[in-house]
Order: sequence, then structure tokens, then C-alpha cells
Amino acid sequence: MLTFLRGHGTKWLVKLVLWTLVLAFVGTMGLVWGYGKEKGERPVAKVGNYSISHVEYRRYYENMLRRLQEMAGASLTRDMIKQMNLERSALDALVMEKLQLKAAKDAGMVVSDEEIRRDIEITPAFQRDGHFDRDVYFAALRGNNLAPREYEKMLKQDLMIRKVAQVVTDSVQLTDQEVLDAFMRENEEVKARYFEVIPLVFTADSLRGADKALDAYFTANASRFIRPEQRTVQLIHADAAQGKDGDAAKKKLFAIMNDASGKDLKAQAAANGLRYEEWSPVAGEMTNNNPDAGKLLSRIFGAKEGELTGPVQLANSACILKVTKIIPSRAPKLDEVRKEVEAAYVKEESLRRAAEAASKAVERLNNGEAITAVAGGAKVVEAKPFKRGDKVEGLAGGAVNIAFGLKEKAAGRVPTDTGFVVVQVMERKQPAMAEYGDKRVKISEDLRSRKRQEAVMSWQNALRDEASKKGIIKIEEKAL
Repeated sequence: MLTFLRGHGTKWLVKLVLWTLVLAFVGTMGLVWGYGKEKGERPVAKVGNYSISHVEYRRYYENMLRRLQEMAGASLTRDMIKQMNLERSALDALVMEKLQLKAAKDAGMVVSDEEIRRDIEITPAFQRDGHFDRDVYFAALRGNNLAPREYEKMLKQDLMIRKVAQVVTDSVQLTDQEVLDAFMRENEEVKARYFEVIPLVFTADSLRGADKALDAYFTANASRFIRPEQRTVQLIHADAAQGKDGDAAKKKLFAIMNDASGKDLKAQAAANGLRYEEWSPVAGEMTNNNPDAGKLLSRIFGAKEGELTGPVQLANSACILKVTKIIPSRAPKLDEVRKEVEAAYVKEESLRRAAEAASKAVERLNNGEAITAVAGGAKVVEAKPFKRGDKVEGLAGGAVNIAFGLKEKAAGRVPTDTGFVVVQVMERKQPAMAEYGDKRVKISEDLRSRKRQEAVMSWQNALRDEASKKGIIKIEEKAL
């Protein structure tokens, strides 16, 4: 999915990925564990009487990023994160959470102590062998720096949001005709044939004389080649697991911080038998789900040059750090990144030419030419009849779906990871009504679920629109 997104990052697909992330958090307190307000902290946003603290915002963002990394694995890049505008998406999701809480309170939603107790008891994270266990519950809260009263307060708000959302979903109505239409749509079969249009990659000679084109491309896409801020940092680690001998380790580090002898950190580490490390991270560097790295990056890019800061408690050590050099973010000149620009230009120009070739092929097919003549030397594959959502060998999901929007004998093109596929529908077959009775219940359940999700999204959009009109959403851009 994310490979496709990287190659063809359309707005609707980006929104779909982000919406999937947000839905994964709905109704789960694991997302907000550890949130809290720090005294004197400037909020990043306000929604009416509700504030969103910087701690809350950063942890929400880090949870979204971690979930995205779990979905994408090593294929996730900084460019993809930038394209998704994940930081703004995290803030938007938190604003929506506050809007829903406000709507719940305005609607008079009430959550009893019994409801809170029951929800805690059925939460899998608090169970042992399928049953609620108080020791597991308290241990889980301690592990997330939460007191039971604090957690239960957050859970109460979460349950209020669930209640008001339930009112929205309960209003969804489903007609027999909608179920029948869904059955026809989901069980219709299409027989199609297709061939692939693969981009022709330029040779080195093809770039000769393309200086003007490269200059224009670089100017139009300069933001893609900006070099992020980089910092050089020195670290001293006192190995100590959190909760065991961490206090003793921190005392050693505090002693070094208070030492006015003028020794550099490497010498200080050697003199005290501690571990020394140097690191040169760049802004936005991926942490690969490493919470220690994420915590350190946050402190490193929040420190001033020459400043000694810490101790920072990590999983198996505590450390102090000093930023020794800051290389600001900058826009490079074309000569510095020519190879990178050439590679991007070649790829996009090749795809553009493939898109033109695919469009011409579609036009010729729709004008009645034979597919073998149009395909030229490309292999024409005749697929077995398939339904919406089926996996068809050699045919991407987008191509499968577009086939159902075509009339018989009509053709269309679909982008893939490697180029374009040209699809021509040979036959459309309506489903047998004898199957309707067996599938009706399942179709009704799926359709109702989709309509409920759409209803919640529409309700949320209405909440945001109304709040924007009233001006109750205040974003503190400087606090982000």
C-alpha cells in the first residue's frame, strides 16, 4: 500500500492512510496514556475551554508515527511523512477529540462509576488468563506514569465521546434497495484483458543538452532537495536500568555537569569510567520504533549549541549530552545535488512519457482498434472473470476497480508501481439472484458498518465547520 502511495501519492489515498491511523486509536486509551499538563506550559491549541498541551500533542504524534512505521516497515521515508503532513494530522486529530468531548458534554452525556469499572475490567491489557487482575491493572498504569484516578478521568472522557458517537451511528438507516444494490455491485463479474506500459528510462546520453530542463525541474521542486538541519552531539552514558540503580547513575552525571574543571566530555567519561558516544543526527531522522532514539532526538534538537543538558533517562542508561555543532537547514545549489536531481527528473519524465503512451493506447482501443495491434510488443493477458476486490495476478487493485467503471469493449489506464496498465473490458456478467438470500445478512452488516463510519465522519466535519464559524479553535503555531 505504501509503495503505491510513494509512487502515486494522490490526496485521497493520503487521507485514507491517515484516517485508518486515527480510527485505530478511537476508543483506545493506550494512545493517551502518559498525557498530562505541565505547569506553566504554553498549550499548542485551545478548543473552547479545552487545552491541548505540548506533551499531549507530541505523544499523540509519536504514537501515530509509530503506528505508521509498523504498517510500512522499512519502506517509510521522510518524504512520505512530509507528504502526509503527519504533524498537522496529529494536531487535527486532537482538536477533533476535544470537539467531540465538547459535543458530548453539550448533549448531556454522563458516565457512571459503574461504567468506568466495567470498561476497565473488560480491557485486555488489564487481564490475566482472560480475567481482570488488579495487580496487572496497577502495573500497567505505573508503567505509563499514571495514577488510577488520572487514568479513570481520561477514561471517563473517552467513554463520553464513545456515547455521543453511538448516538450518531444509531441514527443510520438501511433500506432493502441499498442492500440489493450492494449485492449487485459486489457480485458482478468482469472479464478483461490488459497489457503493461513500462517507462523507458533515459540513458546517460539522453541527459546531455537537458540543462535547461533540469534547471526548470530543480527550481519547481527545490523544496524536495532541501538539506535538513544536522547536529553534532557528544553523549556520556551511565548504564543503569530505569527503576533499579538509575538514581546512582544520575548522581554521577549530575557530578559531571557540576564539575567546573573544564575537561571535555570524552575526558570526563574516561575519568569516571562511563561510556562516551558521538552522534550526528539530522532533523526528522527515523527512529525505527526505538523510544530511546526518539527521546534523545527530541532533547538534541531542543538544546542550544554548547549547552550541557540532561540527565535523560533511557531504557538501560541515563545520559547527558552537549550539542557541539549545528548545521542549519539549507537549500543546496543544483551542482551539489545534480545526480539526485537527475535521478528524480529521469524517473518522472519516463513516467510522463509512459502516461502519454498509455493514454494514446486507450484512445485507440476505444476507437475500435485491435488490442494486439495497440499493445505492440507488450504481452496481452486475458484475465479470468473477477469481482470487485478480487486479487488478479498482474493487475493492481486500482486496475481491478476501474474495470467496473467501464462499459463492455471500453478501455482505461491505471498507474502501477512500475508504469501503467491498460485494461479493456470484454464482458460484464450480472450475479445470479439465487445467491442473494445467502449473502443478504453479511452484506447488510458490512454496508451498515460503512454507513456508520461515513456518518461519524460527516458529523465530525460538521463539528469542525461549526467550531470554525464560531472561532473557538485557536492554534498556537509558535508552540508546535
